[in-house]
Amino acid sequence: MSNRTRYQIGVKPSRATSLMGIVVLSFFFLFGLAFLYMASQPLSPYPPGSVMSPLPGSTSSQTDPGQILGVIFSLFWLGMVVAGILYHVKNLSSDDAPAINTVEYQIETPPANVPFAATQDAAAQLRELQKLKDENLISPTEYDQKRQAVLDRFG
Repeated sequence: MSNRTRYQIGVKPSRATSLMGIVVLSFFFLFGLAFLYMASQPLSPYPPGSVMSPLPGSTSSQTDPGQILGVIFSLFWLGMVVAGILYHVKNLSSDDAPAINTVEYQIETPPANVPFAATQDAAAQLRELQKLKDENLISPTEYDQKRQAVLDRFG
């Protein structure tokens, strides 16, 4: 009877990937700041510098729901970017950064009393016997005897 051994491996970015992540996320951070600035500006129905624009220093009482959503989205965006930057900085600075993915796999091992090469040899011999039987080069009785001998020898 064979044994199955289960393994789990944590996968995380390489140092080069983390460095590139910090660079890319820094640009995303600047984009988020620009978007936050644009979303937080008061709305005016007139283009800047037009004759009809409000006087400098006057306030607009318009509140647009889209503007509020823009500010909320940019704050969320900036929070996610900062979290990503912090993760990559931790990954660069130490070996104990958390894994971003876990891979699980199983390995089937042969019984302890039979060497691995022997089980491979037994399988090859059984396949060869089956092939001889299928080609009618040995009788079914001979096949059964030889098969049992192989199984007895390799356990």
